Amino acid sequence: FELNPVYFERAIVILTRLLDQYPSFVYARYNLAMAYYHLGDAIGEVEPLEKSIEFFEMTLKEDEEDDGVLSDLGLAYLTMADIINETIPNQRSADAFKSAEHYLMKSIGLGSTRANYYMACLHSLQGRLREAMQFLERAKLVRALPSTQDLLEDEWLESLRQTPHFKAFVGELTEE
Repeated sequence: FELNPVYFERAIVILTRLLDQYPSFVYARYNLAMAYYHLGDAIGEVEPLEKSIEFFEMTLKEDEEDDGVLSDLGLAYLTMADIINETIPNQRSADAFKSAEHYLMKSIGLGSTRANYYMACLHSLQGRLREAMQFLERAKLVRALPSTQDLLEDEWLESLRQTPHFKAFVGELTEE
């Protein structure tokens, strides 16, 4: 895995050509959505994330209960909300947060485990620290936590890291 945008741009070109030839190839559409997501995340721009969301939504038309696609769609909205919120918090970022929460919760309802961690991040970004901690605990229960090092470095958890509950949580993790 590489954060160099050039690789994602190349993948987008290849996957777009593939979809032009095989428009119903769901796997290519999903990977195109992921490539746009990673590009937007890597360069910190909303436009590729909007394309990612568009392709995730097309992919969902094939299977509306695909918890993995729902989780990825929620993550794309969450990333977009964070990018918008960093510049000018407005209705657009609020709507993106709301969409992220909707898709992540739907994903959790269908059995996704990793969406619990993303919900913790979402609540942390919104300053809803009690809810963030609850989802972090749930992520631990379903074995969907990243490494302790990642928890300590994830910028989305910055506000949560300042709480005594988070510090105790990490302390328990390191003891285990």
